[in-house]
Amino acid sequence: MPGFVWDLGGSQRGFVHLDGFYGLPAIDGPDGGVKVAAESYERSATPDGRQHPATRQQIERMYEHCVAPYLPWLGAKPLRTTSCLYTSTRGSRFVIDRHPEHGSVLIVSACSGHGFKHSPAIGEAAAQWLTGDQPDIDLGAFAFSSA
Repeated sequence: MPGFVWDLGGSQRGFVHLDGFYGLPAIDGPDGGVKVAAESYERSATPDGRQHPATRQQIERMYEHCVAPYLPWLGAKPLRTTSCLYTSTRGSRFVIDRHPEHGSVLIVSACSGHGFKHSPAIGEAAAQWLTGDQPDIDLGAFAFSSA
C-alpha cells in the first residue's frame, strides 16, 4: 500500500491545514499494519519526552471518521497508538523573517514535516539572505507582518 492523504474537504481554518487523514505502510510489512493518522489541534501541549497512547474516545473517533468509511478492512482495533508532537503556526504557515527586535537574528520556522519537503528551497533562500544576496524566491508571504 502506498503512502496516502485523504482530504475530507472540511474546515481548514486556524491551525488546521488538512481536514482528513493520512497513512503509510508499515516498515515491517503487512504484519506491521498501516499507519493511519490525523492532525489534532484541540489543545497545545508541552513536550515531556513521553508517549501518550490514544484514549478510547480518540480511537473510536478515528475508526468512525477515517477507518470504517474509507479503510474498513483494517478493522476497529489498532495494533498500537502513539502521539507525535510537532510545531505549528496558525494556518500551518512558515515564518521566515528577521526578529522584530534583533535584526541580526533570522527566524526560519518551517514547522515540522509540513516544511520538510520544502527544506531545500527554504535553506537556499535563507542562505542567500544571510550572505547579503537577494533570495531567488520572494519570502514576503512568510514575514511576521503576514501572520
